[in-house]
Amino acid sequence: MMRRVWVLLAVVGLVLVGCGNDDTEVSSDPPEETSPGDDTTETEPADTGATETTEPEIERPTFAGSHDVDHETGNVDVSEYASFLAEHGPPAGGGPVEASLEMLSSMGDETPPQVSESAAEGGRSVVTVTFDNLLDDSVAAIRYELVFVSDGGLILESGSWASRCQPNRGHQEFDTGLCI
Repeated sequence: MMRRVWVLLAVVGLVLVGCGNDDTEVSSDPPEETSPGDDTTETEPADTGATETTEPEIERPTFAGSHDVDHETGNVDVSEYASFLAEHGPPAGGGPVEASLEMLSSMGDETPPQVSESAAEGGRSVVTVTFDNLLDDSVAAIRYELVFVSDGGLILESGSWASRCQPNRGHQEFDTGLCI
């Protein structure tokens, strides 16, 4: 029986030693008694060694919205994604190309798109994203051109859409006309 008590005390001692850190003294003195009704105790804050507090980083959500295309004019309604960017900031990488790919990620095409970026007037960037070799009997490719402004952040200003038809199914240049 006595052996069990010693083993238990040894385990408790090891646990207590493992709970402290190098800067904290472990005292074997009993706590000071307080008078009944005295519910205040004075304790010193533990020194954790940290000089500044950092809040845990919140993971940026993935854009799950959509973008409407006016197939007659080629205009793309970018308002939903522009609002998402304004609220959550740009995706990892932070540039217009990464933002364009995030916005168009719902395209679900097996073939990665062709992407290019060019500078435009007024500090704007135009990102062209082309989905080619589509599994469609009428449409061979679709192209999006998204205009971004970098003004202390990343702002999606506008977007346009065009398609190129399969051979003998309509226009062979990128245009907003329908394929047959």
